[in-house]
Amino acid sequence: MYDMRAEPMASETGSARLWHVLRLDGSALCGRALAARPVAASDDDCRDEYCTPCMTAVAAAAARRGGLRPMT
Repeated sequence: MYDMRAEPMASETGSARLWHVLRLDGSALCGRALAARPVAASDDDCRDEYCTPCMTAVAAAAARRGGLRPMT
């Protein structure tokens, strides 16, 4: 099981949250340095986005363990 943390970011349409997947030591799988403490993003019209490198790493780990099958 993986923990996730969102960080606020600006987008063309307003505010958004970018979700990262965390290692056991609290660092992001993508290697991005996250704030020591989670930073709240406004919930007003806030869109959720997911870090592509983090999601790719999770999918690869699950596939290695037989938890996911590639879609064809």
